[in-house]
Amino acid sequence: MSSRELAVRDTQRLANNFLVIPLIILWLMATAYLTGIGEVFLAVGINLGAGLIILWFINARTVLGILLIVRILLDAFHENLSFSIAGIKSLSLPALSGIYLALFGTLYLVQNYHTLHTRLVVPIAIFLLAAGASTLLAYNFELSIVELLELYSYFVLFLITVHIIRDESQLKSFALLIILSSLVPLLIGSIEIIQHGRFVEVGLEPSFRAKSTLTHPTAYGFYLLVVSCLLLSLYSTVKSAGYRLSMVLLLLLITLNVVFTFTRGVWLAFVTAVLIFSFLRYKKLLLLLPVLFYGIFQTIPYVYERLEPLFNAHQYKYTSFAWRTKLWSSSIPFFYDSPVFGSGIGNYELISKQIEGRYMAAHNDYIRLLIETGLVGTVSFVAILFLLLATGWQALRYATTNFEKSLAAGFISLMIAYIVLSLTDNLFNNGAMQWYFWTFAAMTVASARISRWRKEGLLNQ
Repeated sequence: MSSRELAVRDTQRLANNFLVIPLIILWLMATAYLTGIGEVFLAVGINLGAGLIILWFINARTVLGILLIVRILLDAFHENLSFSIAGIKSLSLPALSGIYLALFGTLYLVQNYHTLHTRLVVPIAIFLLAAGASTLLAYNFELSIVELLELYSYFVLFLITVHIIRDESQLKSFALLIILSSLVPLLIGSIEIIQHGRFVEVGLEPSFRAKSTLTHPTAYGFYLLVVSCLLLSLYSTVKSAGYRLSMVLLLLLITLNVVFTFTRGVWLAFVTAVLIFSFLRYKKLLLLLPVLFYGIFQTIPYVYERLEPLFNAHQYKYTSFAWRTKLWSSSIPFFYDSPVFGSGIGNYELISKQIEGRYMAAHNDYIRLLIETGLVGTVSFVAILFLLLATGWQALRYATTNFEKSLAAGFISLMIAYIVLSLTDNLFNNGAMQWYFWTFAAMTVASARISRWRKEGLLNQ
């Protein structure tokens, strides 16, 4: 090494010391001060955050694994563990996880920008630019910026995961992480069902709907659908009878929790996904599904009571679907106020206040996006969804192992269910569920790339 190179290295080391040592001193002083004034929780949180930041630069894959395990639990603490920092109100754990991912994920992507070769980058960039432009027209600018940052964190998670996964073993690891993340929510959801799981109609709506650690039963049901598709994907690779039995029992527990969400859209999405997956990978399962569905109707009669009003001419006008269609038709005129870039991402509920006199979600992600981000945002987001679906078909076509075929079939089933459920529910802005959806999407894109590398003999290079 030349004297010049040695001098540069010593200068860099000295600069790092000047940065690191003050940061460590500041970290210790802040911990001591917060502990001294009784803010123990905040002190612990800062130390955990600092630990995650350090670990990110050591091994980003490990941090993603930790985040995927705990993210599904954070919404349960949204109200109890929110606090203010530097005047920012209600900074909660879910918000901090999104900020963390957006910030350090961006640094990761900047460092590895040359490896991001996916056709989804362009429509994602167009959608984010359209959403960003919509903030300039928003009723509430701050609300739009918060929503935009959350959306950005989903796509950062997607792109990082695509880059990190390099072989099938890593695909299986991510699948297992998502499955493991469901154990605590399923336990809590099952306890809820045991304690409150009686169907009592209140204006044609059930008095109880399982939501576990999430903020809404629909999000909980769709999250469980993601887990189900990954479980079915892994099932084909498991040889042990004991493990297979445990996976079947876990699927039955998931099905029970999905039923007790009492969300008709989730039921339709779940049935659609299972039928498509069975057709693509396990056609014999199609013979067993009628027995399963009949068993659900017979053992849980509340299912019929939840569906019956939709087909009853006298009761239909009082159902949630009836007021949703009315809300959608009343919302469309607001699209014409700003048809290109919309009226501000995250601002639909402010518009609904003008329509219904109260804050309401759109219960239709496409109408919501049309009003909030205009034609540019809506078209680019729909393009993202259909490109993901096309990637799933490509991954299925070129897959060379049972797991990769099942993974692709599971994602195709999930994507079709997502596209359908978005017509009647609010999936787009539920962070807890979206994290797992975009991770699954990244796994599918990475799987298609791994199959291509295997065919080209580049997998181990």
